[in-house]
Amino acid sequence: MLRRKKFQQLAERAKEVLEKRPLKKRTISYDDVYKLIDELDLCQVELELQYEDLQSALLELEESRHRYANLYDFIPFGYFTLNQHGRILEVNEAGANLIGIKKQKLIDSNLSRYMIANSQPIFNEHCNSTLNEMSLNTCEVKFLRKGGSSFYAQINSKAIANSITDEKYLLMFITDISNQKEQEEHLHSHKHKIASMDRTRSMGEFAEIISHELNHPLGVILNYLHGSIRRLEQGSFELKDIVHALKQASEQSQRVTEIILRMKNFTYKGTMNFELIDINDIIKVVISLIQYETLEFPINIHYLPIKNPPLLTVDKIHIEQVMVNIARNAIEAMRDAKVSEPRLIIEANQVTPNSIEICVIDNGPGVQSDTLPKLFSPYFTTKPYGVGLGLAVSRTIIEAHGSQLVVEANPFGGACFKFILTS
Repeated sequence: MLRRKKFQQLAERAKEVLEKRPLKKRTISYDDVYKLIDELDLCQVELELQYEDLQSALLELEESRHRYANLYDFIPFGYFTLNQHGRILEVNEAGANLIGIKKQKLIDSNLSRYMIANSQPIFNEHCNSTLNEMSLNTCEVKFLRKGGSSFYAQINSKAIANSITDEKYLLMFITDISNQKEQEEHLHSHKHKIASMDRTRSMGEFAEIISHELNHPLGVILNYLHGSIRRLEQGSFELKDIVHALKQASEQSQRVTEIILRMKNFTYKGTMNFELIDINDIIKVVISLIQYETLEFPINIHYLPIKNPPLLTVDKIHIEQVMVNIARNAIEAMRDAKVSEPRLIIEANQVTPNSIEICVIDNGPGVQSDTLPKLFSPYFTTKPYGVGLGLAVSRTIIEAHGSQLVVEANPFGGACFKFILTS
């Protein structure tokens, strides 16, 4: 019925068109009339078939448009079409729901007006760069909803141009990333807490290192001061001896200040004060520093100065501390093991024209094979009164000089710690 009505409408329109045309006199036979009628019948059938195809295509198109509309409106992110001035031309339901305003009210409004003030310049710059570059760009802004709540959003934009008018448009996908931002802030806060804990732990470790490194020079100072006080109280002294002891104590107090400064720079900044030094001068200082250790536990210390050594590029205070740490460990090990004839040998051997190998050798109990892998680990110690930082710090200092601190068994008993320094 509907199809017949459509054809009647077409026939009436065709009749109107023909009536407006001027009449032409024609001579036509009956055969031509019948032939024309057959052709008209054929055309009518063809038109009916084409109309059915068009109706079917239209129905499919409507269904497709409906599916697209549902997809467009209910995809899980906002989809906006903006003109080159930032005004909204189209928006889906998800986009309207994100901002909290109905679609009809959003059309022809500027999208940036729904953002907080700090985000508007970011968004404007994003739009300009996307339009100028005609590329895919991303930015993050913060929207302010009608009810007063806000949310972080990621905007992915692409610019397109009308092929006829050359007018540019912006296609934008807007996603709520508030949960992601909250997780990032939580992670940042967690990292901040961890960093704070690390700083606290580092301060504790630094305090332990300083305590360990200062123990020896402070012991030397106390030894000189107690000796001077004892002589003064007994009344049997020579002034030059007291002056010498006080000078030695003063030098050690200056050394304490220097150790604190250099350990602070090395621990927190990784810096050292390198200078050209004669290795004989360093070893002489080391021997003088460990002499007081031998007052209660006599020990033979041997060192043969090396002749005409090359000047070494080292941090003098740090290398002295390394050698003092190794020597003190050796003396304590021999004392605890009650070695009958304890010996400490310091050797300096020139291995190349520009390098010298330093060896500190003792005849104590040596290093047990099961403790060797952990010997240089921080806080590892075999002594009940130790903190386990001396060798760990010493190894770090030697590595900062481009060398390695190694330990070997002494063939005659005991241990040999050695490292190489270069000019």
